[in-house]
Amino acid sequence: MPDPIVSITLMGAPKGKGRPRLSTIGGFARAYTPKETREFERVLNAAAIEAMAGRPYYEGPVSVVIRAFMPIPESWSAKKKAAALAMDLMPVTKPDLDNIEKMVDALSKYPPRFKGDKEKRPLIWKDDSFIVAKQSIKIYSDRPRLVIDVWGWDVGAKEDQG
Repeated sequence: MPDPIVSITLMGAPKGKGRPRLSTIGGFARAYTPKETREFERVLNAAAIEAMAGRPYYEGPVSVVIRAFMPIPESWSAKKKAAALAMDLMPVTKPDLDNIEKMVDALSKYPPRFKGDKEKRPLIWKDDSFIVAKQSIKIYSDRPRLVIDVWGWDVGAKEDQG
């Protein structure tokens, strides 16, 4: 089996994308991304830049595999922790898996070079529309982390089409 285009590992508890917040300034409403979400996206983007190691973005369709390894609560008994590690208990807690998936947006573009920079510079893939398949799982681990593997779409898959 071929290796992924890139594999990104971000140590620590995975975070989900927060809802846009609203505020008013001078009587005008504005939406903004919560600070915690912006910071996690920035760190994830930096990890992607490091993982790409200067390679150009992939120009074809991609498949994304997301594995969210959630921390096991310290208050749990040894028996319950063992069950969590054996995947007999699954994390049905926040953040929601779909909000973790939304963090993938941080992998599509390089950050702006300067304030007001509007240039869109692809990082791993050309555009989010190039993601043609996605698989995600949220499980417990004694080493919390977020692992994202990006695969080039297998040309052999075309042969399987009717």
